[in-house]
Amino acid sequence: MAIVGVNPNDAAASGTQTTGIAGGFKGLAEGFRTAVGDAAAAAGKDPGVTGWEKDFGADWVGALTEVEKHGVAVGNNHVSGAGQGTTADTGIGKGYQGIKIPALAAINR
Repeated sequence: MAIVGVNPNDAAASGTQTTGIAGGFKGLAEGFRTAVGDAAAAAGKDPGVTGWEKDFGADWVGALTEVEKHGVAVGNNHVSGAGQGTTADTGIGKGYQGIKIPALAAINR
């Protein structure tokens, strides 16, 4: 038989860990922008490899900025969900207080 309910300690710890990992995403877009700029400078002007970095860099910097935002949001949502799950479990548990549940042996007679 499965255990039903939220383990708030594990859920919150996992969310906190996720938020910490997502913290490593900060600056990802700016680091990419710098790398693209460095690559463009290294490509040089002769024989004429220029201009590629503008569209390429702009497209991907936007996407990487979204990765930064989503990474932090998923960790925060995980922690919040742990609290909400605990609140729901507590409310449900209080609703069943005082109800006598027969033993399994009595049900199987």
